[in-house]
Amino acid sequence: MLPGQHELALALPWGGTSHPVWYRTDPRVANVKVLGGVFNRALMNGVPQIVAAAVEATKDMHPDERYAALTATAAQVMNVMPPRENPRLNKSVDSVHASGPLGRAHCVIYGNSNYKQTGLLQAYAAYHLLQRPPRRVGFASGCQAFGHRELLGVLESFGLVREPSVTWTTWP
Repeated sequence: MLPGQHELALALPWGGTSHPVWYRTDPRVANVKVLGGVFNRALMNGVPQIVAAAVEATKDMHPDERYAALTATAAQVMNVMPPRENPRLNKSVDSVHASGPLGRAHCVIYGNSNYKQTGLLQAYAAYHLLQRPPRRVGFASGCQAFGHRELLGVLESFGLVREPSVTWTTWP
């Protein structure tokens, strides 16, 4: 169940994220699991079959041929840009659970217009780099390079996310 929703939504392990790499040497983090999905239930039900068929069909191909075949498969699923910039229709929910020896925390960030969020974060990164060097160089998350409060503040100031909802629970 997604926070703030009245119906169940499907999510799948998402291999397209760098979170496990960013946190692999962080002594505070024992494991990272990332799930992702969209509210289109029919599409989410079909994703495992689509992926399995594409992997099987392209396993012996040259990398260039494989890329072309996978691009064609993706175009069959959605070959037009979805109308994601209507904030009344295209909402996002980021939910993070963290636990440790003394308790747990749950943070939820509600937002909208994911493409605008991405564009704004890129614009902020460029602006920041023109003013001063990043906090961290090399392969780093946006939060590590520019600061999580700064990135969240920019998204909030443009009305693309609202203040996070954070709940804390301590172990008895």
